[in-house]
Amino acid sequence: MEVWDVGACVVRLWSHLVDLVSHELLCLVVCFRLLEFLLLWLVRDWLSLLSRVRKAHPPTLFRVSSVGRLCQPKCTAGSLFGNAAEPSDAI
Repeated sequence: MEVWDVGACVVRLWSHLVDLVSHELLCLVVCFRLLEFLLLWLVRDWLSLLSRVRKAHPPTLFRVSSVGRLCQPKCTAGSLFGNAAEPSDAI
């Protein structure tokens, strides 16, 4: 009859289990940190792009733009081509 060292088997089994669980936890932590980094990078780029758009096209909530358009002169052929000939009365 063979005698088994039960304590050594339990310790070996426990060490394999702890190694497996710690490896999975380490992988989860690394994946979570990578995902967090990429999301923050994406938000930073989006905010940078938004600030560039706001500099190029500032908000016009309080700006009165329709009044200025009503007072602008209309384009005519004379204004487009310089001093165009006036229509003559002679036929």
